Amino acid sequence: MIDNRFTFGVVGGLGALAGADFLQQLILLGCTELPLLFPQTKNFDAAGRTVALLDPTLLLASACVRHARAAST
Repeated sequence: MIDNRFTFGVVGGLGALAGADFLQQLILLGCTELPLLFPQTKNFDAAGRTVALLDPTLLLASACVRHARAAST
């Protein structure tokens, strides 16, 4: 069971990242458990700033499927 305090803390951290000067458009969910809480989306509200959340595992799996389909034709 996930404690709501954990989720709130992660959202706060994402908001802090979104407010940083170096980040303009996206946040890469590099930890394997973060995409379970926050699915990949183009429109995540992080402290009033809309950013994209990217799930690297989903991106890798999609690339593997594309590669396998291309190799089988």
